[in-house]
Amino acid sequence: MIGAPLGKARQAHAVVEFVLHLNSSKTSEYGSTRFNYTRGKYSELRMALSLINWEVELDTHNINEAYDRFIQIYNCLCSKHIPKSRNTVRNFKLPWMTSELVKLNNKRKRLFVHNSRTNWSSASNVRIFRRTLKKMTYKIKAAIISFERRIAFSKNQKQ
Repeated sequence: MIGAPLGKARQAHAVVEFVLHLNSSKTSEYGSTRFNYTRGKYSELRMALSLINWEVELDTHNINEAYDRFIQIYNCLCSKHIPKSRNTVRNFKLPWMTSELVKLNNKRKRLFVHNSRTNWSSASNVRIFRRTLKKMTYKIKAAIISFERRIAFSKNQKQ
């Protein structure tokens, strides 16, 4: 028999209950902001938290209301003492990636997803995937060599 997780009820352990409401919504990472915790002014935040009379602020009989009030105070103080930074999404385009290589890579990804969903059962689709992968690796090697040659010739031009 498994006992209570906080011990026996006769030992005067308090039970904490929460009601959690989740609303799922997709947000775009491009325009979102987030807290920059490395630049936060934690000494000022600590001082502001110590100046609050928590007995008065959290004086309620409902634990959910007290928790909501605590989160409200905490978020307000974080927005004052921790700066926000814009979340920037960078485009890491490799310099040798041509439009042909991008198309081949997209085709390879589509074929991989299709084959993995069908448990690699179709021999013809697996063959097409392998052929595309082989063609892509060959084209990438050729593109890298071409890119390196362009760099070498542009830097070492003798006059």
